[in-house]
Amino acid sequence: MTNGNETDVSKKLITTDSLAFTNPFVRSLFFVLSKKWVGEGFSLEFLPRTEWVKKQNSFREIDEKGNEKLFIPEDVESEELIHILETSGKPKDERTTRRSIESPKNELASFLFQKGIQRLVQKMPIDSLPRYVKNSLIHWKEGQTTLCEAFNIAQLKKELNDVKKTGDVRKITDKEIEIADKIQMIVREYPFLTDSQHPAEMVENKSINCRGASILGGALLSEIGISYLVGDVPKHSILVLVLTNDTIEWRDMVAPAFNEFLGNDVIRGYSKTGASLSINDVLAYAKEPTPDGFMLDIAGDGYRTKLPWVKNGQRQFLTVFPPKLGSQMQILNGVAFFLAELGHKECDTGKRNDYFNQAVEACKLSTAYFPKYEYAYNTMGEALCELSRYEEAIDSFQQSATINQWNTTCHYGLGKANFALGRKNEALLSYRRFVELADPDTEGYWIGKARETINLILKDTKSRNT
Repeated sequence: MTNGNETDVSKKLITTDSLAFTNPFVRSLFFVLSKKWVGEGFSLEFLPRTEWVKKQNSFREIDEKGNEKLFIPEDVESEELIHILETSGKPKDERTTRRSIESPKNELASFLFQKGIQRLVQKMPIDSLPRYVKNSLIHWKEGQTTLCEAFNIAQLKKELNDVKKTGDVRKITDKEIEIADKIQMIVREYPFLTDSQHPAEMVENKSINCRGASILGGALLSEIGISYLVGDVPKHSILVLVLTNDTIEWRDMVAPAFNEFLGNDVIRGYSKTGASLSINDVLAYAKEPTPDGFMLDIAGDGYRTKLPWVKNGQRQFLTVFPPKLGSQMQILNGVAFFLAELGHKECDTGKRNDYFNQAVEACKLSTAYFPKYEYAYNTMGEALCELSRYEEAIDSFQQSATINQWNTTCHYGLGKANFALGRKNEALLSYRRFVELADPDTEGYWIGKARETINLILKDTKSRNT
């Protein structure tokens, strides 16, 4: 089975658009993440293994135009291919070999994410931006076609470095804010499209969504040298700027009106030692981040103003991740959601199940990276339900509920999976909890479905008792 169009297997030169993988997760990652951008100037040439071995360390060639070619043995297994993509060579020792086999999916994902962010920065077009933005914020009248060219990243990076050389903390911070404001004003003006949540789609559709805005804005900040964290909040994505003067700022890249410096007066939570959390804890995490992320709560009504779908009484949390891992989380969960959506739209049972299986694999990788990311467990649970793997779905939804008991999706999922298994008492409790927490304005349809099942359970119970 191939990722794209039918492939002439007799050809030696094969692009990533037409690679055939037996591993469906590897295939889906290439299809969803790399189809549009790794294929440009990047190809694989398959050789008999004896010829491949003779090449020794020359597994990668780059021509004068910058086109990149990797040489791969014809009988390559997926784990070995992933290692070659990651290291451009065969394992040097047993430890390296073992590591590449133990975490092949993680290595492939890291490779693709890195390529994707690079391609996004280099290739994001500007023709979908309004003319007033192009006239006031970027240079485009000399034939520039991409944001990288028109935004003049190299010049902005030089300007920031020149200010940093002065050692003046206030001037450096002011310059960081000035550049961040400019990036935000540009990014927010791209057309908003719900499905534009990973680099390939953003470049192709010339559009963004909230995840895409954070990915694009964060990539530009990174290129220029401005520190930030990726912020995960309920059903949304933001950035948290970490400025030179040791302040942190909430940055919603699609809503500049909600920019806000976060102070100790709104930060809530406790450290492992029992001490109250403060800005200093966030700054310390930014210097020495971990894959688990750093969770805190934000007090005040301003949180619900920024995120109006969060109901009064629900947890007002913010979890921050380092840029690279945070972007991977955003993209990976976008991939899982995308695959699940394809499964829902597919009529052919075999293809439908294939999509849902791939979505489960993507979620497993996401939870391996980010074990406390509730939405990945929800997406995985929903896909498992579609595959009638209800026991596994219950485990996934319970993991989500453990992380955040206010999360409505996990309660609905627990009700659905338990009902399918005939556990009507457990289903009743979960559905009632969902109805109690759900927002009628945004989840009215599912509240209705939950109440239908509740009434069915109660009617069945009554008939058996009479």
